[in-house]
Amino acid sequence: MIARLRVSPPPTGRALRLLVVAALALTALACAAGSGEQAEPGDGVDAAGAADATKAAVMATQPEILIPAPELADVELRNQNDESVGFEQLRGKPALLTFIYTRCPLPEMCPATTLRFQEVQKALSEEERARVRLVSVSFDPAYDTPEVLAEYGELWDVDTSFWSLLTGSDESIRAVASAYGVWYERAEDGNFRHPMYSLILFPDGALHQVLLGSTWDSKVVAGKLLAMASEPGPAH
Repeated sequence: MIARLRVSPPPTGRALRLLVVAALALTALACAAGSGEQAEPGDGVDAAGAADATKAAVMATQPEILIPAPELADVELRNQNDESVGFEQLRGKPALLTFIYTRCPLPEMCPATTLRFQEVQKALSEEERARVRLVSVSFDPAYDTPEVLAEYGELWDVDTSFWSLLTGSDESIRAVASAYGVWYERAEDGNFRHPMYSLILFPDGALHQVLLGSTWDSKVVAGKLLAMASEPGPAH
């Protein structure tokens, strides 16, 4: 099955092509024990060309909007302190956003991504942390309650002054995920299938860069977030 991105609102032109190519190139690695499944390329897809185009999108260094800032004013989530957080409240600073769940059994998936986030945190001073945001949204709200997220934050030494661990209703989580082209589904064993990537966002919430997998360089990402905090974003 081809991993397809579902984006709301839909991007157009070059942004849409980049997202579709990225979807075809992504492995649909599942956070499901022993799944080992991969997305199969569609008929007529040039796998090498797709990989090259995806790499170009992922490694882009010039300010570029891949997805415009989505309308999420009505989306309400809850943080690890069981406080209501409107997604719009998370704007105003460059952000690193990912989607995980705390019971993920595959160490190279959600746990490795959380480790990368922790490394970004360690790479930033207290003053620098105040200029950016880290956001981890769980797509397992039935289990990942604010209390569970608080324990997860303690386990990973999360600095909640700038790193938010969020849960909420399934409707709210899916609204945020679909706005950034993130798909996920529950497997028969109760775990989740989903691609593993993190998103660098402009202060207004527009998508700038996609980080595939969980092996990206945390120091480079920390530097990029700080650079974005210091420079005006592209014209919208």
